Amino acid sequence: MNEIFTEEAYAELIDALFRRFPSFQKVGAGAYKPGIANMEFADQLMGHPHRKYRIIHVAGTNGKGSVSNMLAAVLQQAGYHTGLFTSPHLTDFRERIRVNGEMISADSMQVYRFMDIGTAKIMPEDMQGIKHYLIDELEPDEEFHVVRFQQMAKRAMEEIYAKYGRYLSKTDSFEFPGLSGMDKMAGIMTGLRENPLTEIGGYAVTKVVDYKKTEETGLPAANVLVYTLEGGATVIVRPSGTEPKIKTYFTTLGKDLAEAEAQKKVLADALKPILA
Repeated sequence: MNEIFTEEAYAELIDALFRRFPSFQKVGAGAYKPGIANMEFADQLMGHPHRKYRIIHVAGTNGKGSVSNMLAAVLQQAGYHTGLFTSPHLTDFRERIRVNGEMISADSMQVYRFMDIGTAKIMPEDMQGIKHYLIDELEPDEEFHVVRFQQMAKRAMEEIYAKYGRYLSKTDSFEFPGLSGMDKMAGIMTGLRENPLTEIGGYAVTKVVDYKKTEETGLPAANVLVYTLEGGATVIVRPSGTEPKIKTYFTTLGKDLAEAEAQKKVLADALKPILA
């Protein structure tokens, strides 16, 4: 296969992207259409997809980028796999698309899967071994229908899940009411530190990070324990900062959603006797 995923090809792709789509900075008022009626109509046709995912939409005049980056950092610290999309960028278009704080690479297939608009010089023989997603299934000048986009996006996601598996993030909580609740919560966290878990639900613990040990994390002290398990699942245990609760955060990976949910149930059931 030819070396097509290069910095040069990436630069060409970005240039073509901005040439095809108007921006206010380049064409003035012609790039601006007041109102969001078209977007609301498209959203309705697609079944309001933003309501099916855990998304925080930050809007306003000033501070959107700072707020979005701070929220992403908080979610990452809490153990969530976090995607961040911001606009505009300062020096590199990839600043807009980050996963767990990392920009997608200029020479990776991610750029082409999500941004290709038919301008990269890809030979027919290359296409046999490369699966692009969404936009490049259309000819550059073909009319794009929002319903078709939704169908293509769903099919693309199912292909990704089939290849890489399905992640699941879930949160459980255990309440400790009454005057003795705080003492019981403190006792549980102390017990987990004095008698570290070696397995959870039959899955061996491969790593434990205690965020009270600032010398190991390099971060401010926090009453948080993070367990990494064989197979890649993670379990986070921490007391709530505002309620008499201990919260557990599970991230599991299965070949499909059912398998990921089943693993989460096994892990949660194993922790109940310890945290209840």
